[in-house]
Amino acid sequence: MEKFSKLLVGIGIWSIPLSVHAQSIANLPDEQRKSIITVVVVGLAIFLLPSWISLSRDHHNKGPIILVNLFLGFTVVGWLVALIWSVSAVKKNETVVIHSPAMVASAVPIAQTAPVVVPAANKTVAERIIDLKGMLDAGAISEAEFTLLKQDAMKRMG
Repeated sequence: MEKFSKLLVGIGIWSIPLSVHAQSIANLPDEQRKSIITVVVVGLAIFLLPSWISLSRDHHNKGPIILVNLFLGFTVVGWLVALIWSVSAVKKNETVVIHSPAMVASAVPIAQTAPVVVPAANKTVAERIIDLKGMLDAGAISEAEFTLLKQDAMKRMG
C-alpha cells in the first residue's frame, strides 16, 4: 500500500506543473497559443521521425527502433541512434533460381537442359515442392521447369 501511495504522490507532483502550464497557456492571446501549439506539433514530428522512417521503409528492426526512439529519443544520442538505425539497410528475403545459359538464350529446348537451383537453406523436400508449385502458379516457371526442379528436389532427398 505504501508503494501505491508513493506512486500517487509522484503522479500528483508531476500533474501540478502540467496543470499550471495548461492554465497559463489558456490565458495567453490566440496568436501566442497558436505559436506554442505549432512548436509542440513540429517538435513531436521531429521527435518521432526515426519511428516514421522505419515504419515507412518496413525496416526489419522497426520494433526496436521505435522503442529506442520513444524511451531514449529525448536524449540527443538516443534520437541519433534511432535515426541512423532507421535509415540503415533493410534486409529482404529473396528466392534465387538460376537457369543455365542455354535456357536463358532459348536456343535449346528446356527438356534438354537442367536448371541450376540454389537450394533454400533448412527447407524440406515438401516445402521446396510447395515453393516450386507457387512459382508455377505465379507463372515464374514453366510446367517443364517445374517437373525438372521437382525431380531434382526429390533426388536430393535420397
